[in-house]
Amino acid sequence: DVYKRQDKNNFDVSNIQENIDLVKTRLTNFDLDGNFLLEFDCSYIVRKENYRWLISVGTTNNKTSKSMK
Repeated sequence: DVYKRQDKNNFDVSNIQENIDLVKTRLTNFDLDGNFLLEFDCSYIVRKENYRWLISVGTTNNKTSKSMK
């Protein structure tokens, strides 16, 4: 499956703490031929620690993901 790059204006960024942001967006999934498969919401927790960015990702309504509902 292929995910197309998102426009930076499609990201909703909320500052939680000085070193933590919550980022929300909607992802679109395509097959290798470019045919639409599905769309789903995605959230990132971005945390800066010792000059490095650590990223956690979760999807909330991705029918293909069984790890988080």
